[in-house]
Amino acid sequence: MSLFAWDNTYSVGIPHIDEQHEKLVSYINKLHQAMLRDEEDNVTSKILNELTDYIKNHFAGEEDLMVKTGFSDHDVTTRHQYERHKMEHAEFTRKITDMIRKHYENKEYISVDLLTYLVEWLLNHIASIDKQYATFIKNKRE
Repeated sequence: MSLFAWDNTYSVGIPHIDEQHEKLVSYINKLHQAMLRDEEDNVTSKILNELTDYIKNHFAGEEDLMVKTGFSDHDVTTRHQYERHKMEHAEFTRKITDMIRKHYENKEYISVDLLTYLVEWLLNHIASIDKQYATFIKNKRE
């Protein structure tokens, strides 16, 4: 059973970004399954490493897209939204890195706190922050 089921209400309307978000959801579900099956540490470590790399690449891609499409400096509002978006990415990366570090240091299994944070952050971030730049980009393309 999946912890988080992707559906189109989470779509930002930019196909490659939606595919990346779906991939992030699949990593969350893999972690959840590993937790439920009480997987060996090497299995969860592999998933955590892949997730961390994927998040970094996804964030870099989103930020690059915002720059290339002019969202980052279109006007004062979008400039502020871009800076806020980057700050949210940095804070998320810091927090996830810290949670994963604690997991390795304590040799603990994946915590419910980590999974909850991943799901809640992703849902809130897509619904509020990502849809701002996506609307701008879709309007610009039309």
